[in-house]
Amino acid sequence: MQSVIKQIYSGELCPAERSKVCIAEFYTAKNSAVQAHDAFEEKLSQSMKEELDEYLSKESDVTAYHMEQAFSDGFRLGAQLMLEVLEVGKDD
Repeated sequence: MQSVIKQIYSGELCPAERSKVCIAEFYTAKNSAVQAHDAFEEKLSQSMKEELDEYLSKESDVTAYHMEQAFSDGFRLGAQLMLEVLEVGKDD
């Protein structure tokens, strides 16, 4: 098995592509949001639909940046945790 570091370097491992949501509530909330979006969009004129799509695209970009930062923060926290675990007994 190739090391994780080598897999990341070679592009074989991309955490963003492997992400899966395993929480049932996510799918319920997502379906509810899609239904609400569709119902709202039906009430809009074509130009307003285009404006809504532009807004949602920009909001999606913001969400992607937030997810990237959350991943980085979680990764750093995990690394800090591992460093602390490896120091067990040094201060005791």
